[in-house]
Amino acid sequence: MNTTHIRIRFTWLLLSICFLLASYSAGATLFQVSTLQALVSGIYDGEMPLKQLLTHGNFGIGTFNGLNGEMVILNGTVYQITATGSVEKPELSVMVPFAAITAFESTNRITLSDTITINALCLRLDSCLRSKNLFYAVKITGEFDSLTTRSIPQQEKPYSPMKDVIHYQSVFSLNAKTGTIVGFRCPDYAQGVNMPGYHLHFIAADTLSGGHVLKGSVHNAVVEWQELSSFTMALPGDSCFLHANLKAQDEATIKKIEK
Repeated sequence: MNTTHIRIRFTWLLLSICFLLASYSAGATLFQVSTLQALVSGIYDGEMPLKQLLTHGNFGIGTFNGLNGEMVILNGTVYQITATGSVEKPELSVMVPFAAITAFESTNRITLSDTITINALCLRLDSCLRSKNLFYAVKITGEFDSLTTRSIPQQEKPYSPMKDVIHYQSVFSLNAKTGTIVGFRCPDYAQGVNMPGYHLHFIAADTLSGGHVLKGSVHNAVVEWQELSSFTMALPGDSCFLHANLKAQDEATIKKIEK
């Protein structure tokens, strides 16, 4: 092998190493469809098909066209928890008005053997995070002694804002369920874009129940999280979004809707 070939190979090796280091330093990305403020304001028409959404990751939460149930994406599989309590696997052509998704890789983990409420667990996790000014993907697997979840029935036009729609939500009491909570923790400055704090959805291990998590307790919990160093959003282009008054609602209103 002559000197020129050696130099070319060495150059390509350096370029490959630089590319890998750049990819590593870039970290994971949180990709989001629309804003939470748009959703709570009543903009429920789907913006992106599930097939396209899944190109951005394998782990996420959201809802479906017309606010038709709660979404859980775990290991690349999409689950739709309907207002009847049933769990479906929707067609990839189904449209999504709001979702958050990432390519999840567990980079941090703690195990909690004692029974702990979801709220207390979130406070415990807060103490482990490097910074509350970053976004995090959160995965909680365990035995849920009790869990209260919800799902909202599909809405028809003209859409009402979510503060009115939640009066018709279905609430489920799930007891002694093994399963997984999928969700994200967003910083305070994300108000209006997403929900500050924890936004969590649940899917049972038998995939027969789930929903948006309201409260509950868990034991033998394995808590995993991933720091997300970048954020990308796909904004709707329809007239409803373009002409809506999307002034951020106060945190108390958002918590009332989401909690």
